[in-house]
Amino acid sequence: MLSKELGAAHFNPQTNELTSLLDEYPELNQIGLITHAVPWDAHSILFASQYGLFVYDCRKKKVFYPEGDRPGALFKCRNMKFNSVFRDRRGWFWLGTHDGLNLYIPEKKKFYSYYQEDGLPNNIIQTVTEGTEKNIIYAATSNGLSLLTIDSWADNPVSNIQNLDSENGLLRGEYFERS
Repeated sequence: MLSKELGAAHFNPQTNELTSLLDEYPELNQIGLITHAVPWDAHSILFASQYGLFVYDCRKKKVFYPEGDRPGALFKCRNMKFNSVFRDRRGWFWLGTHDGLNLYIPEKKKFYSYYQEDGLPNNIIQTVTEGTEKNIIYAATSNGLSLLTIDSWADNPVSNIQNLDSENGLLRGEYFERS
């Protein structure tokens, strides 16, 4: 559960108590404002923030960083300011940062990064969502919308990036979550 005043917090339904994770894990103060939370697995939640990521196991009541011992160690991104975290229907994690779009595929334990030089219209990713077709991911950047075609079997799962902007009928300006 999230709380504006407490940051990430654990809710005990038996006692109706809300306990801030900051009390038990003061290192979480480093990560700043929490921006997103998505299911990590059946018992855990992945939290993204202005300065990093962490996972909270609700069953064990523990914070962990699967690939390290510090906030932000989970994914090796060039930038740790997360604007968007999205888990698609395949269970893949799409992480939009101030410097690129990142993809983590848990079953392969593989990490991919996509930038303007790979075809995105801008490196500032505002939000990510999934199309009705299973093989389409939409990424809104500060300079347009990208449609990413996914090939689950390829070495690089993003097989094509098509960009849309004001010349394609979109409004000019930045694109934010749910825009």
